Amino acid sequence: MKIRVLAAVLVVTGFTFSRGAQAGFDFLPENRHHLFQSYGLFNEPQTEAYWRTPRHAWGAMGSTMALLEAPDWAWHPQLIVHAKADAAFRFNAKYNTILTETIDARVGLFFDFRVRPDLRFFFGWTHLSGHAGDDINDTSLSGPNLGDEILMLRVVHDCDEHWRVGGTFKPIIGSEPKMKILAADQFVEWFPWGQASEVSHASPYVALGGEEMGVDHLMFNTHAQLGVLFGNHFREAHHTSLRAVAGYYRGMDQRLKYAQFNLARAEWGYVGIAADL
Repeated sequence: MKIRVLAAVLVVTGFTFSRGAQAGFDFLPENRHHLFQSYGLFNEPQTEAYWRTPRHAWGAMGSTMALLEAPDWAWHPQLIVHAKADAAFRFNAKYNTILTETIDARVGLFFDFRVRPDLRFFFGWTHLSGHAGDDINDTSLSGPNLGDEILMLRVVHDCDEHWRVGGTFKPIIGSEPKMKILAADQFVEWFPWGQASEVSHASPYVALGGEEMGVDHLMFNTHAQLGVLFGNHFREAHHTSLRAVAGYYRGMDQRLKYAQFNLARAEWGYVGIAADL
């Protein structure tokens, strides 16, 4: 299943690029995928450094890049590549050594469409791959393979620069170990004073998200985040954005191997910084 999905994606992407010169496509255009993302969902393609509990931390390197745009087409479609690597850490008893528990990877392609300035949607594909770190507590998770293939269809609506709401339908078309095929998420964000006129000025916000996903049965995951944004979330111009955040997560363990092999659940708060590159 993984090979078929990847082959289909490569064929579509190759055909799109091969037609680019004839169709008036722009290569490597300005990236507008920040208009399709939410701070209410934990696993968006962003860069993060979070202090989770007295002895745990979470780090990630993630971003998106626009490969292709058809500016003369209706809805101005863009082809987006996204990638992210997540790592779960813990500190030793003396807090002088960081131990790596898991490292998980996410990569895929999105096709972004702007129906109106305030209404957008994308569809695409994401591959998830779970890996055990050298310092994983449950060493039985080191050997078995973990990989998921997820299709995604998201709708996003903005209300001025104060609200963003949306949701994603995410059927899981291939998984090892086996996951329930149906998955989805929903999110809402509130910027009480709107987005600041300058990207260097603070824009406080509240974001909430829910996700339905499971291994033996569907589970509901919840995420809440309070933050201050320095950057751009609602306007088309791309800017590197930095956020100071505090949040809470409850649901399936974010460490993929623990979630899918051990059916582990997790509940934790965090503080830290996140960046949209």
